Amino acid sequence: MAERFAPALKQRPEGPRMTGLRRQHWTRSQLVLSVARPALQRMAQAGLAVIVLGQTAARCATSGSGAGVQLQTLDICLADDDLDPGLAALGEAGWLPWSGESMLCLRRRAPSLRAMQLQHGQLGSLGVQRWPLGDLPAVRHLHDGMVRRATACTLEGVPVLLPGATYRLAMALGRQSVYQPLNSLLDAALLLNSPDLDGDLLLEILDRSQSLAQAQITCSYLHDRLHLPLPAGLQACLPAQRTSPRERLLAIAHSRCAGHRWLLAIGRLVSPRLRREAACGPYSRPGACLGWAQPMAGRQGSAQPPGDRQWLRSLAGQGGPVSFQLELGVYVPTFGQELVFELQTERLHLIQLRAWSLWPVAGGGHLRFRGLLLLPEADQHLWISARPSRQLRPNASEAARRRHGPCTFRVSRFVLHAYRNGLRDGPCRV
Repeated sequence: MAERFAPALKQRPEGPRMTGLRRQHWTRSQLVLSVARPALQRMAQAGLAVIVLGQTAARCATSGSGAGVQLQTLDICLADDDLDPGLAALGEAGWLPWSGESMLCLRRRAPSLRAMQLQHGQLGSLGVQRWPLGDLPAVRHLHDGMVRRATACTLEGVPVLLPGATYRLAMALGRQSVYQPLNSLLDAALLLNSPDLDGDLLLEILDRSQSLAQAQITCSYLHDRLHLPLPAGLQACLPAQRTSPRERLLAIAHSRCAGHRWLLAIGRLVSPRLRREAACGPYSRPGACLGWAQPMAGRQGSAQPPGDRQWLRSLAGQGGPVSFQLELGVYVPTFGQELVFELQTERLHLIQLRAWSLWPVAGGGHLRFRGLLLLPEADQHLWISARPSRQLRPNASEAARRRHGPCTFRVSRFVLHAYRNGLRDGPCRV
């Protein structure tokens, strides 16, 4: 807007404010890039193919300084072979999962996720996706074509890959993740009249990813409300694609509008795709507790336990499947806090345990977990640590830290039962 209406804005009192907002957006984008540059350089030095998406791709494709592109989150795509080394490089650079879990836990769960959100410091925000075109089997060969046709470019001096205009428009029109809908509309508006568009390929991607209804809604908004011209081929083909009322309802529900969240709930009842995305979909937190938590009747008083990490035992000479029983004395500062614990060795995540504090006041209590573990054969140590229910920024308020921060705990009892030849051995207590 500052570029299109620069002469008119000079004559109005809003002109200086518009110029200031433009400079603020550019400055924030530079700060976000400066935080992410070391991690991108690590991945480039490791030989990983980093594909930029969304507004990050728009900045790479825009000549000049990119003043018209605001970056709040850098969106990238990593292939399955590059996923684990890429997450390891991000962990070494200090990036943490937004969901609060450890990087060891995220790396173990990554093959079952479609997208992950990480953050660093006060401004760093990075979205890592595996299937930006959708996770349906019919779309995965198109994803391979997107990687093959991507062109090499640089982002602040770091080599990255830029998808073609057709693939970027398909992601903007039928984007599975709509946490930034305004950025998706902006991407679509900038790409609609690109000379490199392939209409047949665009319709194939939208059809195979089951995003035709959502693309029709987006294009009608851009054409009817914003009066943007649509390409002749797209304007003729999209309305001709027949979509059922059920598909249109699911497209509206999937948009997750603030005033229509009930539509999303209805959509999850009738659509296996939305149920799957709700369970493991974009930027998701682990949905199910991998152990069993039973709040006990006893109370241990208001004394705060020592810390949020504790050594359990050495695993020297012990490996294979085991069952465990774990009792913790915890101190919870607020009502209804989500309690998250992880059992892991120095190099491997084993299991995540979740529970909710249901006692009405802050204070101490007991938790009991039971479950199965597959211990590694290597000579390592077993640790338990409390995790935040979501990662907090450095300037988070004290109320947010009490609500989402890790709780302090003390291990009251830990018992392992090893299985050998199908039989359970005697307990090994700590």
